[in-house]
Amino acid sequence: LQMTQIGMLYFPESANLWANLGTALHGDGRIEQAKLAYKKALELKPEFAEIANNLGAMAIAEKSWEEALKYFTIASNLKPTNVDMLKNKASALLELKAVPEQVKAVAEQIRKVNPRSENADAIYARLYENRCRCWLL
Repeated sequence: LQMTQIGMLYFPESANLWANLGTALHGDGRIEQAKLAYKKALELKPEFAEIANNLGAMAIAEKSWEEALKYFTIASNLKPTNVDMLKNKASALLELKAVPEQVKAVAEQIRKVNPRSENADAIYARLYENRCRCWLL
């Protein structure tokens, strides 16, 4: 943490240093400060998919599903072949009870990246499970 802060004195516009600061703060349990550092990194480098994904994960931890979806969408648009980012987006969509076609589209995108992916099958299973719950209500 201290070395990153020193580096930031010399390179305050470095997205990588802001990202490293966010990671260090997050690991130290300083969640709000970590989010601010990650947001600054994303502001400086909007194509930083990993940071968008980290912000999405932090939003999930707070059960802020819409915010999570926002960041996972950014991440998966930047890296459309990253299965983990796509899986995260699908999870947020499922939690928000999104239109099934949206969830299916993400599952199919995963299947295009990796035709043998168990992730796509798991997403379909959760989608089916959600739909069954709705019918029972």
